[in-house]
Amino acid sequence: MLAHHTAFRHYINYLQLPWRKTQRKNLIRWAAASLVRQSLPVRRLARTLAPTPQQARQQDNRLRRFLGNERLQFDAALGAYLRFLLPRLGPSAYIPVMLDWTYFGDRAILTLGVPYHGRSLPLFVTVHERTVERRVYSQTQAEISLLRRVRWQWPASATPLLLADRSFDKSRLLEWLLHGTTGKKPHERAPSAPGSHPWLFLIRSCMQATVRDQHGKRLQKRLTVYPGETLCYPHVTYHQTGEFHAHLVVTCARDRLGHPSTWYLLTNLPTAELSATHRAPALRMPPEETYRDYKQGFILSGFGLKGLKRLRRDRLERLLCYVALVCGFLVLVAESEKEVRAAFAQRHFRLSLISFALDVVRVVPQLLLRLARQACASVRLEPVCRKVETPECSRGLTPWRWGLGRSTFTTC
Repeated sequence: MLAHHTAFRHYINYLQLPWRKTQRKNLIRWAAASLVRQSLPVRRLARTLAPTPQQARQQDNRLRRFLGNERLQFDAALGAYLRFLLPRLGPSAYIPVMLDWTYFGDRAILTLGVPYHGRSLPLFVTVHERTVERRVYSQTQAEISLLRRVRWQWPASATPLLLADRSFDKSRLLEWLLHGTTGKKPHERAPSAPGSHPWLFLIRSCMQATVRDQHGKRLQKRLTVYPGETLCYPHVTYHQTGEFHAHLVVTCARDRLGHPSTWYLLTNLPTAELSATHRAPALRMPPEETYRDYKQGFILSGFGLKGLKRLRRDRLERLLCYVALVCGFLVLVAESEKEVRAAFAQRHFRLSLISFALDVVRVVPQLLLRLARQACASVRLEPVCRKVETPECSRGLTPWRWGLGRSTFTTC
């Protein structure tokens, strides 16, 4: 227990969270207990922290007060976490972030995370009532609120690229991403979004709206494209009423059963980089795997979120923000032992980064402090989208590459 406490304290000191000393101590105590117990219910964590029943009750009350503390500045903590994490992704053209919903019990969880090695690094989480699933307006407002909070804390040195599935193909959200306003008529909008939240996005379109090309010709809802082919339609007008100006990329690939699957991608990336976007949809699965891990338990590299159905909504939101910090710590610990993890992969042990780190925490806790020091000091993460300087690149453009596991794609 002491090794877990010391290692996570070293990580928190590197984060430089703008919290009071007592709040940081409570976070370290909660994280150390969750790493030892690999579970989230507060009563179990209190029993892990204290040997006697009386002391366990005191720890239980302390952890519950910490979860219910409304004075914790999570936006400022998010800014500190981003300033610590994003530079470790190396020189990236863009930092892809995935926005998605998940549901369990009577809760709806909205998460923004960075896809990474088959899972995702959660950055920020908001929790809502399950009924928001049936209210499109409230759902969109929750998405805009989360994106605005994250963008205000995002470092100026990195450029985020929002990835979203078909459920986010909504006129109100598109208007906010492009112009920073909602509910305005086309002639009343600003030419571009204000500096507070200039988002680049890549959203899968359901092609239920009217689409016209740059010459005013209406495009068919089902364009003909063959597997391995990519069609780019720059400067299209999307949505008959909204009249949003963006670019459309149509690509086709075969699924696991060998059937062709067509993707329609709406984006505001520069036109010179449209040909590289057909690789980005492959990043849509990491958040789904992360949600499954959250719900099922540590055997699948999670913490058993299903056991928290009765937790209050505000406390569950704070708890998931703590879990996001713990996940970042575990990924850094796993990346500090790349050779050992590669040896497991060669023996067909399909371990995710978080499950590998949890196994290290459980089996060799005496090495955890050394790994934490190495992870915070020198570990660099592999960028998902990185710039590649090549002499073959023509027209003076800088090529960039999507890294999806072992395969990559370069464009210039």
